[in-house]
Amino acid sequence: MTITLNTDYDVALSTALLGYVGETNARPVSVEGLTVDGADRYVLTIDYGDGVQYEVDITGGQWTPTADILRSAQTVSCQICAKKLSGDEYILVKKSRIFRLRIGAAIGDTAIPSPSVAADALDRIDAIGRQTHADMQTAVTAAETATTAAENAKKSATAAEKSADTATQAASRAETAKTAAETSATQADTAMQGAETARTETVTAQNAAKISAAQASTAAQQVEADKTITAGYAKTAKTNADSTAADRQAVQEMATQVTADKATVADHAAKVAEDRTAAETAAQTAQAVADSLPDDYVTAVGKIAENTAEIANVKLTDKELQRRVNALYDMGNGVTHKFETDTDTAYAKTVPTGAKLMSVKSIGGHSEVIDGEIVSAGVTEVAVGDNAYPIPDTIKALPGYGWSAGTAKNWVDYENKRYIQCVDSVDLGTLNWVAGESVSFKTHHLAGQKLTKSYSIAPNFICPKYSTKTQNESWGKTSITGISATLNVGGYIYVNDTFYTDATAFKQAMQGVMLYYELANPIITDISSLIDDDFLRNVEVEAGGSITFKNDNGDSYRIPVPNEEEYVVKLSEVGGTT
Repeated sequence: MTITLNTDYDVALSTALLGYVGETNARPVSVEGLTVDGADRYVLTIDYGDGVQYEVDITGGQWTPTADILRSAQTVSCQICAKKLSGDEYILVKKSRIFRLRIGAAIGDTAIPSPSVAADALDRIDAIGRQTHADMQTAVTAAETATTAAENAKKSATAAEKSADTATQAASRAETAKTAAETSATQADTAMQGAETARTETVTAQNAAKISAAQASTAAQQVEADKTITAGYAKTAKTNADSTAADRQAVQEMATQVTADKATVADHAAKVAEDRTAAETAAQTAQAVADSLPDDYVTAVGKIAENTAEIANVKLTDKELQRRVNALYDMGNGVTHKFETDTDTAYAKTVPTGAKLMSVKSIGGHSEVIDGEIVSAGVTEVAVGDNAYPIPDTIKALPGYGWSAGTAKNWVDYENKRYIQCVDSVDLGTLNWVAGESVSFKTHHLAGQKLTKSYSIAPNFICPKYSTKTQNESWGKTSITGISATLNVGGYIYVNDTFYTDATAFKQAMQGVMLYYELANPIITDISSLIDDDFLRNVEVEAGGSITFKNDNGDSYRIPVPNEEEYVVKLSEVGGTT
């Protein structure tokens, strides 16, 4: 990534991606144009929006983010500051505009190492340990050699004084001995360096073993009934990983525990299978009883009572089994088909068991700030299995189609043939701003937004440049950057941004910066003339199939949207495979 500052200290980015969660020293950041007269230090401030801010030194024009910076997948606010040393502290000289960088999501670091990887780690630890011992012996031997050589040199010098040899010969022997001593000392130092390198590799291998033990612990924790025991083993593994021998023992113990946990999971699976079998048997009995009602009502009543007791003994393990038990009860009362509603917000859903027909009752919009821009998921097509149902262009052309702001959304009521617009937008650069006393800037030229009626509730806003704040968070706290509204007076918008010094410069900077906001009075439009009466009604579905709400951003943006479907469900097939 390259961050370029122009003469006005405005920021241009080669990319908005700072890195992915958990990366360390992977993506260097270059900063160009730092030069400010009088400044001798430059820092980058990163604001996570939750009260946490990091400041990193970029004086040299280079910086590489670490894992503590890339702590979670989100968009962060950033600002570059130029400072100078005054006395024994740094004072601010100049700030850039606030810009946004994105921390991308990453797959977690809890993958379980394969047996071959774990074994290889243990072999490496053992080999390094042996090499370390050998290098240390070499170092000791070299040191002893050096000592002996030095002593010999001393003896040679003494002998030179006492012997009948010439002074030149004695000096020559002393010099030779000195050289040998220096050589031996060098060998000792080399050996010690080798030992230190081996020690470093040992520490690295120990850390790898610790990571393997922690990953094994995470896998074991997936077994709910044994998570407490597994956590204890993980703690023991971490403690034992302080030495090479303990690492081997800890990993072996953890492997044993994981094996035991797998056996526990298998037992649970067998129990679930037994419970499902019991439920299905009860269903068949209930259906048979229901079929016999006209012929033998008294016997049927008794059977229903027996089936009800049997159903009560079925252990509920998942959502589908709960549906199955409910279906058994309904069938015991003579019901064969039933309506079910799904209101989960999602990009794609799975058709429930027993479903035969589906009607889409409503689809809403959803907006997010991605890479410094508002991205909205206006559904363009509902894909049911291999069948596609395109949304008519007349629907997609409705004002604010696919938008949301906070908890507010624009949505299509397909059941009642209505479009409910709860969110509108405005270009902040078109509003008239003045400098505020308790806030940086304010305007009263946004009419029609919904009021919060509370100092502690944030308005339903979404803005690519500013995070939404409550009035308590922003009023009188100009150091907190963000956008908010008053609680009970319509039209007022407040922005805290100390980068701008006057309202004229702020208004100019806001050109093209959009704000999505919730309307006080939703706009309802009759769309009965825009869609057919049977559009997305009574669509044939297959249990286990998919329903996908595609948008014009493509599959790269699998943005979940609010939606509601109604299914016609055959109760005898609930919980089955058909």
